[in-house]
Amino acid sequence: MITSLHNIITQFALPQVHLAANFSEITQEGINFTGTIEITNPNPIDIALKNLTANIETETGIQVGTVTLQGKMIPAKTTQQLTGGGWLLLKALDAKTLQMTLTGDIIIFVAGIRKSMNLSVSADLIPPRLERLLSDLPTEASLTGNYRYSLKEGLHDQITFKIKNPNNITLLATDITVKIYRVDGNKTRQISNGTLPDGITDQLQVVLRANITIQGFNQTIWIGVIGYQEFLFHRFSG
Repeated sequence: MITSLHNIITQFALPQVHLAANFSEITQEGINFTGTIEITNPNPIDIALKNLTANIETETGIQVGTVTLQGKMIPAKTTQQLTGGGWLLLKALDAKTLQMTLTGDIIIFVAGIRKSMNLSVSADLIPPRLERLLSDLPTEASLTGNYRYSLKEGLHDQITFKIKNPNNITLLATDITVKIYRVDGNKTRQISNGTLPDGITDQLQVVLRANITIQGFNQTIWIGVIGYQEFLFHRFSG
């Protein structure tokens, strides 16, 4: 029995562990994620896993998330899956890579003897992209223009841009640009800052482009909105 116990302990193989994470909802408090740990016990004896904690850090060593998982028995020659939920700090969005490290204890019970071993496994994760975390992209937008034309000063316009944010986080619109085009039949020409060129104009086309982001972060989502305004001014003849 002593020889058999010695052989079991010396020939014991550490369990095979696969780590993964699924990122879902984003709020002002952080990013909801689920950690999944798949564990295979290749040994002829049952083992127990306890005190399991998964930490997530950036490539610079800043901890941005953690999750504690319940311990579990892993029968001999079987594969079990453990899951646990947690939150990532928003600063994880700007990381180049994330490292998920699982630590815990492996408990072996043989012939009334309890033996404990340390478990530590790491895996690299790709940080979530902002557009994948948003429940719905802020595409419900509208453009309206209030145009005033005079022979002396030309065309003056006041553009109003409205956009609906259906997410549980405050978004910032940056790098907003607006271009106005005149549409003459099938021809579209950008209007300069001066007076309108001579010609019959059917419509004004307003093109707005902007980057949507979270305050203080580098990731952005590009959006573009095109609106049309009927040209109601009469052309003046000499």
